[in-house]
Amino acid sequence: MVGAQGSLHRDEVFWAYAFLTPWLIGLVVFIVGPILFSLGMSTFNYTLGREAEATFIGLGNWVRAFTKDELFWPSLGRTFLYTAVVVPCTVFGALLTAMLLNERLRGTTFYRTVFFMPHLTPIVAAAYIWLWLLSPQYGAINEGIQRGHLAAGRDAHRHWLQGARLVRLDRVGPTWFDANCPVGRHRR
Repeated sequence: MVGAQGSLHRDEVFWAYAFLTPWLIGLVVFIVGPILFSLGMSTFNYTLGREAEATFIGLGNWVRAFTKDELFWPSLGRTFLYTAVVVPCTVFGALLTAMLLNERLRGTTFYRTVFFMPHLTPIVAAAYIWLWLLSPQYGAINEGIQRGHLAAGRDAHRHWLQGARLVRLDRVGPTWFDANCPVGRHRR
């Protein structure tokens, strides 16, 4: 009995690490790695684009920042003030908005629409830009094909959004709407 339980525990631990591995790789590559690289580069005197001419100066940059740079301490103070005010207000505001949008109040549908309009507007704008680019009459892609003499006759004005084979291009492109968005779902 104990052996079976221990085997189950090992399997759970294995799968936990298996599912955590992509996140851990992302953490190391995109967060920890750049932080360590920046800390290492802070011990050098170099010009961006001329890294080969970098000279090691140890903690000289840190000493200069803490003692001689008159903008360092005021910038640090403004950063802490911004963090102390904006982060709690943003978290509280987001929580309050989510709670209000989840209730069955009068006008909730209108407020949901107004609240998410800035989120949807870039998607709609992108859709119109793609419609313009792929338009058979005045689209920039067809214009480029015609001016570059890359196609002749009927193919010069291709109907990108009307062909059976070409209409599937939307499956390859970015996802326009995240169907897993929990906003708008409310208790019944």
